[in-house]
Amino acid sequence: MQTYTYSQTTKVIFCIIVVLLAALSFGAIGYGLYEFIYSRHSPMLFISLIGLGLLAITTGALNDTFATLTIDEFTIKFQSRLYTRELALTSIKGYIINPKNNSVKLYSVVKGQKGISVSPYLKNRSILHEYIFETFTDLTEDENTNEYESVVEKLGDNGPSKIKAAKRTMYVCNAIIISLALLTTYFKQSYSWLHILLFLTLIPLFGVMYYFRGIYTIDEKKDSELPGVFIPVIATTAGLFFATLYVHVLTYKPVFIISGIIALILFVIFVALTREKAVGTKYFRGYYLVYAIMFFGIAYGFTLSINKYLDKEDATVFQTQVTNKRKSKGSRSSSYYVELAPWGPHTRQNEESVPLAFYDSVSKNQPIKVYLHKGFLGIGWYEFENE
Repeated sequence: MQTYTYSQTTKVIFCIIVVLLAALSFGAIGYGLYEFIYSRHSPMLFISLIGLGLLAITTGALNDTFATLTIDEFTIKFQSRLYTRELALTSIKGYIINPKNNSVKLYSVVKGQKGISVSPYLKNRSILHEYIFETFTDLTEDENTNEYESVVEKLGDNGPSKIKAAKRTMYVCNAIIISLALLTTYFKQSYSWLHILLFLTLIPLFGVMYYFRGIYTIDEKKDSELPGVFIPVIATTAGLFFATLYVHVLTYKPVFIISGIIALILFVIFVALTREKAVGTKYFRGYYLVYAIMFFGIAYGFTLSINKYLDKEDATVFQTQVTNKRKSKGSRSSSYYVELAPWGPHTRQNEESVPLAFYDSVSKNQPIKVYLHKGFLGIGWYEFENE
């Protein structure tokens, strides 16, 4: 029996990385919650979600750092604090090499049985790799080919031509959606109908996915011969999310409720259209989690947009005063805030996230008007004079 672990030097390096990741994770979670609670800047909640994702990665990295890999004459076993995974040597179908980090993953012939990853940083890994390469079959070159051939086999004689048609159709969808997303982000609230139009592009996108179901992948691999759906979804998310960064509402509770319902509907439709193909994809549950977050971002932006764009009632005008200004500097960009005196429904001073142009146009102690609207969905929203 042979046991493989990380060397002490590697463990120390990994522990330092884990500590830095943990600090970054908790910092992102705390910063996002602080900005949301005290500055009412709801998009900062997504920073907290990113922090939670980093925390999950940190937990996984810490778990692997102190794990052991054991091989005897019958089995290969990966053992860690969180889980244990074991494969019989006779049940191993082969291995796939990840060209990005030279890690090796062993796969079982047993359907549904999870494989075992062999880290490229293990002590005496050359001996372990030599054993794996001499004993098992290399499946790396066949991975994408088998995926393509399996789809062609399901589609029949028209398989190759239908895959080409699916690619061309997705290229058109990508061009339209990316163009609309860029326009939406550029004009922001000037043309709110662009937001609704961008959201409605999901209808033909889902229609295309239904017509070519079983072809589109969810992981968008560069070397895959099959087209993916990641680009149009993330473009829609970015367009709607960034275009509504500076929409001010009285309360975010109904926004999150409505957004959650819309996101759930979109996600269920998406899973129904892709599940047949996705179950054969590595880490498909992780991909679905990413898509769920993106659909929430889409629903969030759409909810704010439709609540504002379809609101045709006259606004109630209030007078307030800028009591303070501050700029929060980030590594790549900065956020701008103005603190306002109590007005209307706001009975105490509150801080608002605003665009740079508005931040530069106002000064401390300057009076400004606030226009309060009821909102098409009953979600009160407001805007500032000359914002």
